[in-house]
Amino acid sequence: MSNSALPGAHTVPSHVPPDLVMPFDFFSDAQYAADPFSVLRRKHREGPRIFFTPVHYQKPGSWVLTQAADIREVWQNTELWSSLHYVNFSAIIGESWALSPLEMDPPQHGKIRAFLNPFFSPNRLKSLEQDVRSIAVGLINDVVERGECEFINDFSYPFPVSVFLNMMGLDKDGLYQFVDWVKGTTDAANMDRIRASVRAIADYMREEIARRRANPTGDMMSEIVSMRLDGQPASDELVLGICYLLFLGGLDTMTSSLGFHFAFLAQNPQLQQELRADRSKIAATIEELLRLNSIVQVQRCATRDTEFAGVQIKKGDWVTLSPGIAHADPREFESPDTFDLNRTNLRHMAFAAGPHRCIGSHLARREFVVAYNEWLDRVPPFHIKPGTIPLMHGGAVFGVSKLELSWKS
Repeated sequence: MSNSALPGAHTVPSHVPPDLVMPFDFFSDAQYAADPFSVLRRKHREGPRIFFTPVHYQKPGSWVLTQAADIREVWQNTELWSSLHYVNFSAIIGESWALSPLEMDPPQHGKIRAFLNPFFSPNRLKSLEQDVRSIAVGLINDVVERGECEFINDFSYPFPVSVFLNMMGLDKDGLYQFVDWVKGTTDAANMDRIRASVRAIADYMREEIARRRANPTGDMMSEIVSMRLDGQPASDELVLGICYLLFLGGLDTMTSSLGFHFAFLAQNPQLQQELRADRSKIAATIEELLRLNSIVQVQRCATRDTEFAGVQIKKGDWVTLSPGIAHADPREFESPDTFDLNRTNLRHMAFAAGPHRCIGSHLARREFVVAYNEWLDRVPPFHIKPGTIPLMHGGAVFGVSKLELSWKS
């Protein structure tokens, strides 16, 4: 096995022990459509501490870690584990810019984070709260009288997209074009659509960057365009990578998380009732659902030969980090598969860990709090529409494809 290709798989490197080869691609299990996180929990329970999959959604084979402590250690050690071009969207369209600072290592990573951090500080985000709330209220008012909605298209896509457009100073008339592009970048079954969406987003961002270089408008995007790094103006490619990352991070991941959270609320009327009666429980609910529904899988590349998790890893080997697997680890969380509103250990990795901890985590939490409160204020107790089931999917970012809610009496 170690020297031959599995059907539909990449060749397994010779240094990988045959008993640790376990094809697993975060896509193909049929259970992803109903409960993708159960697949990750199963992989933690049934898998060894580390295994190698020659079938991977993004890389030519990858090690997969299954213990929380190992996953956290890799995230924190940027000297041994590189982030360079691990998503590599630009390569899909024959280019080489990086999603900045996500796909960067120190010291460049730290310099760009230092520039961006003030945009996502709690104080700056507090000034946006009224706009965020107005966006949520408008979307809810559009559906509340109907007594039902398809939550993904009616709220979880347009809500974070509208917040992003507002923050960046982009044309709000492009809302549903942006939504379509986001959907396109996550359509794992259609590479042509992914390529077209990546190209469309890059072209759009380049046009906006050029427009603001010629005529700054004082918005967040104009500030990014005018940034200086090491005393020099930032290149268009660097600015493109930053804007593209903010687009993806603020839209795709937030949309996916909202879908899982509201599916859970719809199926747990007692929890809904508790939150309606006591809004102070919303924060803990959000953290626990972030832990149970950690949607992103990321990769790191070994910068040198090393021994890790009891195996020999070679320079250039990829390692996949799945917080969804980590959060199933009973060493880290007591009764990890159970929703526990009173859980005291909230040290989850839904926003990653270490220097690459998600820069938008404060914004995400603020959007969650607003979404929860406005839905509970304005919408009667809601449930899954009879005769429907939520449709979910795996992938680099787990998501909910369809969620029909109803609050008809």
